[in-house]
Amino acid sequence: MHSKVHSYNINLMNYNSVRNDVLSYLGTLLDQYDFSIVEDNSLFKGNSSKLLILFELYRLKSNQQNLNNIQIFADDIKENINDYSDLSFGSGVFGVLFVLLSLNREKVIKIDRELKIKHLSLADEYLNNLFKQKNYDLQQGAIGLGIYAIECLNNKIDSRNILIKITDWLIDSCNKKEDGVFWKYYLQNQNGLSICIGQLHGLTSILTFLSIARRYLSLKYVVKIDDLTSRGLKFLMSTRYATKGNYFPIAIDLSNSNRFNDTRSNITYCMSEIGIYFGLKRINEHINIISLNKEIVQIDEFIYNSINLNNYTNPFFCHGFTGALYYFILKHKPDYSLYSLQMIAEIVSRLKQQDISLGNANLLSGSTGIILTLLKF
Repeated sequence: MHSKVHSYNINLMNYNSVRNDVLSYLGTLLDQYDFSIVEDNSLFKGNSSKLLILFELYRLKSNQQNLNNIQIFADDIKENINDYSDLSFGSGVFGVLFVLLSLNREKVIKIDRELKIKHLSLADEYLNNLFKQKNYDLQQGAIGLGIYAIECLNNKIDSRNILIKITDWLIDSCNKKEDGVFWKYYLQNQNGLSICIGQLHGLTSILTFLSIARRYLSLKYVVKIDDLTSRGLKFLMSTRYATKGNYFPIAIDLSNSNRFNDTRSNITYCMSEIGIYFGLKRINEHINIISLNKEIVQIDEFIYNSINLNNYTNPFFCHGFTGALYYFILKHKPDYSLYSLQMIAEIVSRLKQQDISLGNANLLSGSTGIILTLLKF
């Protein structure tokens, strides 16, 4: 009993020390961050990503100044939303609307019904084009539009037809291998069709989307989704340890004798184990799959014991060590292990040594992703 109390006190002292260091560095970043309104309103690199920071600051401190800042950004975005020719979730209008609808649901801003439903009519044709391209992507494809449609439903806008259309397409376009299923599409920097595994561009994002969408659809679709998700997970687990030193590969290159593609030496959020881990946890929240619990624990242990900060080539969220920071911050919050606190402290120390452009509002490869991650602590 004495040793447990002693260990708790050590962790508490370390937590307070690390937290003070994180808050100090976060304060420096926020003081220097470019909060000016720019021409780009997009979710992944424009005003909408800045709006996410302002919202998190408002959640921490609900004062009038923070609320006014949110309103200024939201008003400018609403005024210029018709200027977008790009409809995608990551860099286009549907991602912008997702942010506005999220803040409307939180009762932080108000959106009139006309704006809420204005772009729904564009979804059908846009989806048809994405289907032809085999574009299942979260950032630029059909899954991103599905996430927007779910937020519409959270705002009492009937967009179930979008979810049904995407779900039917996923059912019809899946490929079967033994008891598993997967989807093929053109992954950037690949010569041809691939099976991507990760959370931003691949199989995990599809399964995560399906697990969330099921709660908005009829029992007929719930049964179909549960079966498809179960089989998708079987295929995902069949790729375990396919490449040396990694739990999962990044992709399977179908244009090169089904070669497992894994040229990376680090563990990242967007395309490898960190994103997959959080995706599987999300799936398990919506569909209780007993066998998945054990798998999540094993992936967690792999990440926890395998992250080597010296292997990262950049500091950002997508492919850099801020993705690792996100993992250690959220892994067992608020019951941090001593090792997690040490890793958080080390990553923040390395961030301080980086020349990070605070004018780069990119969520995945810029200062916005770093700030939003630090705000999670």
